[in-house]
Amino acid sequence: MEVHAPHGPVLTLREALVHLSIVTVGILIALSLDGLREWREHRSLAAEARTNLLAEIRGNKEDLDRVLATFDKAKERYRAAYTAAQNLLASKPLGTNEIKVGFDTAELTAGAYATAEVTGAFGYMEYDDVRRFASVYDLQRKYDALQDQSVGYVAAASGPLLLQADLEEVQKRQLEDWAAKIEQALAALNVQEQLAQHLSRSYGELLAGEGH
Repeated sequence: MEVHAPHGPVLTLREALVHLSIVTVGILIALSLDGLREWREHRSLAAEARTNLLAEIRGNKEDLDRVLATFDKAKERYRAAYTAAQNLLASKPLGTNEIKVGFDTAELTAGAYATAEVTGAFGYMEYDDVRRFASVYDLQRKYDALQDQSVGYVAAASGPLLLQADLEEVQKRQLEDWAAKIEQALAALNVQEQLAQHLSRSYGELLAGEGH
């Protein structure tokens, strides 16, 4: 019976530890490189999201400021319509050749914010930055809701104008109802203007803080 020695050299404990250390270091380096790659990807995602958010906010501010410049004229038309209704109730002439109720609307977008949420980009930003963006977009949502409400008031106040060719033939009860709706629409527009001013300032402050 023959006993064969194992093939290859036999490693000492010290040599085995050296080999194990080399393997361990290699694994750590690979993990570090993978972590660095992920960190760079996350940082790039956050930077891209920030750029898109700021661009969207700049565009929203421009459109909102455009609308803000039209509020005085819109309120003037509302008051003229209300005065006309009161004149008719008093059996007086309209006092105007044209009656218009309505206002310009702002098309405020939130696509960049929604994308940042879906991609998880907010998770790689500083908490204070996320808080500032969230605060501005929350205020924007409130303005959108108020603007939609004002559109509803305008639709109600426009009824007599659309359904009755000659306002002087509208019955007293209808005139009283019309005057009340115009008054309600004007009150809503005043609140909307105040919120628009607040939102525009918030946009500006956020952009100024980012150096834009």
